[in-house]
Amino acid sequence: MSGIVRILPDILAEGEMLLSSGSSPVPDLREIVEAGGVSEPANRLIHGDNLPVMQALVDEGLTGSVDLIYGDPPFESNRHYHARLTVPDGNGGHLLEPLAYTDRWEGGLEGYLRFMTPRLMLMHRLLKETGSLYLHVDSRISHYLKLILDGIFGRENFRNEIVWQRDSAGKGAKGTARQWSRENDHILFYSKAESCYFRPVYRDELTETQLREYIYQDPDGRRFKKVQLGDYSQASITRLREENRIHTTSTGREYKKYYLDEARFPVGSNWTDIVNLSKGQVEQSGYPTQKPEKLLSRIIRASCPEDGLVADFFCGAGTAGVAASRLGRPWIMVDAGAPAMTLCRQRLAEAETAYRYESLRAAPAGETLGLSGARNAERLEITLSSYTAGHPVMEVAITPLDLLSYWSVDPAYDGKTFRARHQFCRVPGRNGRTAAVPLTGILPLPVESGATVCVRAMDCYGNEAMGTLRVNNQLGQ
Repeated sequence: MSGIVRILPDILAEGEMLLSSGSSPVPDLREIVEAGGVSEPANRLIHGDNLPVMQALVDEGLTGSVDLIYGDPPFESNRHYHARLTVPDGNGGHLLEPLAYTDRWEGGLEGYLRFMTPRLMLMHRLLKETGSLYLHVDSRISHYLKLILDGIFGRENFRNEIVWQRDSAGKGAKGTARQWSRENDHILFYSKAESCYFRPVYRDELTETQLREYIYQDPDGRRFKKVQLGDYSQASITRLREENRIHTTSTGREYKKYYLDEARFPVGSNWTDIVNLSKGQVEQSGYPTQKPEKLLSRIIRASCPEDGLVADFFCGAGTAGVAASRLGRPWIMVDAGAPAMTLCRQRLAEAETAYRYESLRAAPAGETLGLSGARNAERLEITLSSYTAGHPVMEVAITPLDLLSYWSVDPAYDGKTFRARHQFCRVPGRNGRTAAVPLTGILPLPVESGATVCVRAMDCYGNEAMGTLRVNNQLGQ
């Protein structure tokens, strides 16, 4: 570590120079996804390397606009991570494992820190003065990143190290390893300034130890615990007695009552009550490092006001956006991984969340989706008939259409802005298993005769495709 400490000033200086080198490409707006009655969403899902994306957001004028940034970056684990997605093949399902991201770095730890530093600097720029960063890391890398963050945010703005016990001690091979088990993740909590927004979060349930304190009962069965009165004034004691909040013992001593049904215990910095995702849980999407929605919800409720903006620049399976939407906060999510985009779009469709989809990747060239349609007085039926896959289909039992994970429809495409008014996606299951994406969609009328219906799709490898058809009174031609 001493060698890394010596070069930290150089890494920080290099990061500053990189960020002053010029402007960045602007992500291309691909779709406006309408849902829940929202036609002009503030939420943004952006596909691309988060460094140029964050630079573009700064150029856009979003400096000092974000209330909360959650980051779950690579951990310098020297591994490749693959998503696990099962697609139907007529024989119980076929497992696909597209590469989610690689966590191997030229130059090892030094290369990793040179990757992270300018990104953390941009996160600092994007935060409001009352904003906060929660950086989710592991025990091997946390101390290196803390030194970097101290240099960017200032040591005085380090708030907490949250320890999340993600697994049970002794689980699996941990019980026989020649070391203490590694069941914890670490979340480094920094504020941009002293005046950060923070609201305590309270436990939904009390621990067994806390419950054992409530051993007394009122005649109506209401449980309470007793606490010494301390330095309460006589006037305060009189008021508490009138409110039935004084307990008198058989010897005449008086104590204050604290009722069980009013008990609230703030969550501390050791989180043992949130279970990590594992195989078989419905929430598990098949993304290799997906985090539980309950974890993100706790962070958002504590450090983002109700109208505040949440950002996640390593968004993975999109849990931050899903949790923020449920809590009524707008969000920005970014990821360079193609499977991440596929799973994000699938989960957002399931949650009926409106958002803008943007990308730094090249737009699909030409029409690679074959469509057919039928129209009657009540509806328009769209069928995906063919797909020119952007990824080779290696298995005989899998067709290109089997690879599709998500598609959306603009029933009145103007040739400029694609508005996804209808969405279709795989039905989620356990362990990444899903049903096939429906290839036929029913659109309620009116869809005007002569309108151009446009369909955009994404396969499980993140490849985009599109197709159009013209609607007349009988059939889409």
